[in-house]
Amino acid sequence: SSAVRASLLECVRVGARTVAFPALSTGAYRFPLGRAARVIARAVLAGVRAHPQAFDAVRIVVFREADRGSFEEAVAAELG
Repeated sequence: SSAVRASLLECVRVGARTVAFPALSTGAYRFPLGRAARVIARAVLAGVRAHPQAFDAVRIVVFREADRGSFEEAVAAELG
């Protein structure tokens, strides 16, 4: 989550309005997909909430279509 937070802050600093985050470590490193989804979703949404006018698009990119649902669920849960 620190990498996501730092990246979002850098986007704000340089005026980048679109950014994409890969689902890091969920492939070869076998980090648990559900946990990764929750951590990344929480960090992305916290950053966007902290800077609501800064971004046009923030994407989370998954490696496999089968992983997409985990991230959609994590984002939905964070949004309430």
